Amino acid sequence: MNEIEQQLNGATSGFNGFDWFIALVLFISLLVGLYRGFGREILSLAGWLCAFIGANLLAQSLANSLTVITDSETLRYLMGWALIFVGVLAIFSVLGRLMARQMRQPGFNLGNRILGGVFGLLRGVVFVIVATFVLRSVVPNSEQDLVNRSALMPTIDEISTELGGHTAELLKAEPVEQIEETLESAEMI
Repeated sequence: MNEIEQQLNGATSGFNGFDWFIALVLFISLLVGLYRGFGREILSLAGWLCAFIGANLLAQSLANSLTVITDSETLRYLMGWALIFVGVLAIFSVLGRLMARQMRQPGFNLGNRILGGVFGLLRGVVFVIVATFVLRSVVPNSEQDLVNRSALMPTIDEISTELGGHTAELLKAEPVEQIEETLESAEMI
């Protein structure tokens, strides 16, 4: 046990407060993933993605029908975006609970929990990347010493850069046009 403690102390000796925050977020996300299992985790992620994409695609349409509530175009758009986002999340939450019941069957449970833990860890990494991006955007450069001196930041920055390139490609795409082209093409048959 002493050898494990020494290795752990050596690996974390250069940690500052922000590194410990990252470690805590990853650990909690891992535990939540283990508890909820892969089925609920994957549906949760799909729900967040569908809610975000759906809200961005449909908010303007819903906002146009909210003219009786307010005359402010911005407020109508925000209300439409929020309603769609929350509605889609609620639907996926119900689906996740139904799937979780099915995944508790013998033979599924252990694998479901382990994959849920892996998925939870990945979710924690994404959360840390987003939190770091927001923190760097909000906090003035002169006050970012805690983040910049973090032992884990080079790794977080590398992952963020890699994911950022792929995300930019996805955001440039026109999803509605691509879906229509796919549905009209013979490739689906």
